[in-house]
Amino acid sequence: MTEFSGYHVLVIDDDQMLRVIYAEILADVGCRVTARSEVPADSIAIAALAPDLIILDLIALQMWDDRWVFLSQLKSHSDTASIPVIVSTTSGPFGQESGERLAEWMCGSLIKPFDLDDFLSLLSKCLATSDRARLISLQLTSGVRALIKPPLHDGKLLDLTA
Repeated sequence: MTEFSGYHVLVIDDDQMLRVIYAEILADVGCRVTARSEVPADSIAIAALAPDLIILDLIALQMWDDRWVFLSQLKSHSDTASIPVIVSTTSGPFGQESGERLAEWMCGSLIKPFDLDDFLSLLSKCLATSDRARLISLQLTSGVRALIKPPLHDGKLLDLTA
């Protein structure tokens, strides 16, 4: 099984059993998990949790007058904009308007019930886009190790040697 040691995943799902299933699967592959039944009040509350990935049940957004407000706020706040989001739902493919909006804000979608291999593949794809995956470990001459976030251009590393 793939190992995702050190990653922190925030799971937001109104179904307690699914939160437990997600937590068990994610823990088995090395992730630290925070599971919530409701969407946090705002992007500042999410930034405080510092997740590397969010798994968000679309139904959990029904508490919002406009379910897109939450995702819009999340993606417009500088501390949370780069957090990849997997949107999960039992309702199957999204309508055209919903699908277009979601495509802007998510790294993937998960239709429940889901296949474990499909979930782990999506998890791998989305975690690869997280800020943590873009950190480079350096061994400094003083023996101190440092993590830096390399500069990116269009999602690719910039060549700083030229």
